[in-house]
Amino acid sequence: MAATGIVAGVDGSITYTSGYTTKVTSWQITVAVEDVDTTALGDDWRSRIPGLQEWSGTYTALIDTDQFTGSVGDLGIGAAAASADFIFDEPASTDGKLAGSIVITGVDVGVSVGSGASTATFTFVGSGALTLTEAA
Repeated sequence: MAATGIVAGVDGSITYTSGYTTKVTSWQITVAVEDVDTTALGDDWRSRIPGLQEWSGTYTALIDTDQFTGSVGDLGIGAAAASADFIFDEPASTDGKLAGSIVITGVDVGVSVGSGASTATFTFVGSGALTLTEAA
């Protein structure tokens, strides 16, 4: 992350080669590792070792009719894994980011009374490693 400390979320963004990322309002990524049970018969306590790692997440965007034509393909559902960058601050080469390939597994589209803006929340899984690039 930047040497200045905490990064404000006001300039974060997403670039995704196969999906809808116009007017993103938030994103979240979860990284996990499965635990492999290595307990043997006769042991008094369970023992475990780390197994495979995985990552997944969501991002939410305002629906922009100039960008979204109404096709499910516009949402990235059904597309092959494609590279995505989840940028912490302004989208410049020196900013910190998480990067990897994602597959869109679902989308929730909705609007609330009084909000005036329709949103789409995209659910995805990572395909391969997630990398962290720290801000310069």
